[in-house]
Amino acid sequence: SYSFAPAQWRGVSPDAKAFVSSLLQVDGSVRMTAEAALRHKWLKGVGHKRLTGAELRGFVGNLQRFSQATRFQRTVLTMMAWTLRPEDSRRVRRGFLEMDQKKRGMITKEDLKSLKLDKKVAEELEEAIE
Repeated sequence: SYSFAPAQWRGVSPDAKAFVSSLLQVDGSVRMTAEAALRHKWLKGVGHKRLTGAELRGFVGNLQRFSQATRFQRTVLTMMAWTLRPEDSRRVRRGFLEMDQKKRGMITKEDLKSLKLDKKVAEELEEAIE
């Protein structure tokens, strides 16, 4: 059985720990299957609140600035992302999962356009991605 060192796992939800534990079972007959893992409530983000229009605008603006950054700037920003506090990392993950409508691991223009946003937010988003 895997033990969770307090320092490294502080701030990680019980659902996330259960998910990891079930994947780290040595006995293959006990280990969670890939299919079951994809259906796990932690991976699906069950119970997460929907993002507000302001949060989505912030994510889109950040994505736009990231795409326009130089290669060096993107590398530095990527390195900084690895140092996020657990709560900030969860917020970013929640935002990504909310925007990744088809759950492909990427966000397309169509994903962004299909978000149910109020009219003002939708117009700002359309302007930002064009």
